[in-house]
Amino acid sequence: RTEAAELRALHDPNQRQTDILATRAVQVFADPISQGVAQTFGVDTFQLTPNFTDPYGQTSRVNPSARLTIGKRISDRAYLTFSRTLNTATYDQIILLEYDASDRLSWVLSRNEDQSFALEFRVKKVF
Repeated sequence: RTEAAELRALHDPNQRQTDILATRAVQVFADPISQGVAQTFGVDTFQLTPNFTDPYGQTSRVNPSARLTIGKRISDRAYLTFSRTLNTATYDQIILLEYDASDRLSWVLSRNEDQSFALEFRVKKVF
């Protein structure tokens, strides 16, 4: 559940299908390594994900880089995620604090890549 929220927050809707396929192919090999690093450092999530971006959004050139994501459950109701793109000149890190207030109510506090903050409330309704 937490990982799905993390992926939604980090997913770029403008990402091309070839970039998505390349990312998935690298993850097949990187996942076992990530699991070992996560266990060694006592975190719940450790991911190095390839990232292909067009820095200006106007050309067909992409800059390959990697995104480091570290996540840790800090209580039975709270999960903290830190994510940063490596080897880029821009300051783009994301910090998420996800909190389950109850079975039906949760919220996510985030510090986004543009250094803005957001607070999202989620209510679960079963039909």
